[in-house]
Amino acid sequence: VFPLAFKRDIKVIAAVFSDSIDRLTGVSFRVGKPWQDQYNVRDIAERLGGGGHTMAAAARSQNGSELYESVCLEMKNLAKRTSEELNTIIL
Repeated sequence: VFPLAFKRDIKVIAAVFSDSIDRLTGVSFRVGKPWQDQYNVRDIAERLGGGGHTMAAAARSQNGSELYESVCLEMKNLAKRTSEELNTIIL
């Protein structure tokens, strides 16, 4: 998913998923290389109880709907702060 999105000039991606093994919901954040100095997804992941690197970070939760809502809010705030367009795709 990430390589395809970056080919379309998407700058930051948040992918929320359900892990069938441990029954947790996770989110994975990625920043495209051309924008690596403009965005820091580690800060977002840390606010959600996770961590990682500035270009690749993640978080997990037992409460999937709460995590999803938090991710949506974080991405909306990021878009607002950077004057970017926010696109949401649900698969």
